[in-house]
Amino acid sequence: MDPESNLLLEKISDPYIFSNISIINYIFNILIGIFLSLLIAYTYTKYGKNISNRKEFSENFTLLTLTTMFIITIVKSSLALSLGLVGALSIVRFRSAIKDPEELTYLFLNIAIGLGLGANQPLVTIITTIVAIFFIIMRSKLNKKSNYEFINLIINSPKNKKHNIDNIIKTLVEFSNKLNLRRYTEDDDFHELCFFLNIESFSKTQLLINKLSKNFPGISIDLIDKDQTE
Repeated sequence: MDPESNLLLEKISDPYIFSNISIINYIFNILIGIFLSLLIAYTYTKYGKNISNRKEFSENFTLLTLTTMFIITIVKSSLALSLGLVGALSIVRFRSAIKDPEELTYLFLNIAIGLGLGANQPLVTIITTIVAIFFIIMRSKLNKKSNYEFINLIINSPKNKKHNIDNIIKTLVEFSNKLNLRRYTEDDDFHELCFFLNIESFSKTQLLINKLSKNFPGISIDLIDKDQTE
């Protein structure tokens, strides 16, 4: 084991550190962390824009919040321990497959909750979390009151010149007020593209599907209601 890790373990085992931590406050903060992270998970599952795996992804929020809170609670009790932790973490490489900025935003929100509770600032943490959730819900409600349809469109297209991705996107732009490519995958024979579209009406959506089917024979089209992608 490297010297930084040995130093970290020695500091963690020091009873002086734990004597500075109020167990009652710590347990209280754990309960708040669990509640707030579950609230964030519910909000993300219901109001998130990601096309899939929202429920599965949100299951990580509570563990992330409690882990962050535990680290901050321990580290703030000792300067030497914080330096040891930095040294130990410097040899770790964190890699993630996160592709959507929205996912990163929710992860940071849960980390912020853990930081606030670890610093023993429950009131500020609760207020900020409630304000953030209120903003997310109001933004979603205002978007729903508009005259536009928000849909997720998945296109599976053979790889050939006529089915060029640029040509498909040009067709989508004709019908959509907002176009966002959320995911792109390919293999030897097919492209799979996932779009988030903002379309005026369902009738216009039908016209789009008809034109895609006519201009790109053999294309596979799936429409997914944004509110049912849990």
